[in-house]
Amino acid sequence: MPFTAIPRDPEALPNAKHALLALCGRSRSKSIRTDVTATGSRTGPLYVSRINEFASTKWNVAEAESVSQSLRRAVDRIGRLPAG
Repeated sequence: MPFTAIPRDPEALPNAKHALLALCGRSRSKSIRTDVTATGSRTGPLYVSRINEFASTKWNVAEAESVSQSLRRAVDRIGRLPAG
């Protein structure tokens, strides 16, 4: 799947989860298609574990913040929480 298929303004999406499932459903990787998606725009059997894997190994929070104001605000507020 070309990089250009990824939405540049995720906050403008009416349903970001459905958009993610649609992208995964068109993946060249059969395991992504079968693990993450199921029929009828539903999540697949390994949706949560695959999302967790992606978040811990590939996702770049700083880059994501650059296109998501709500994520930027959330990260800022989490950073303001008292330690403990």
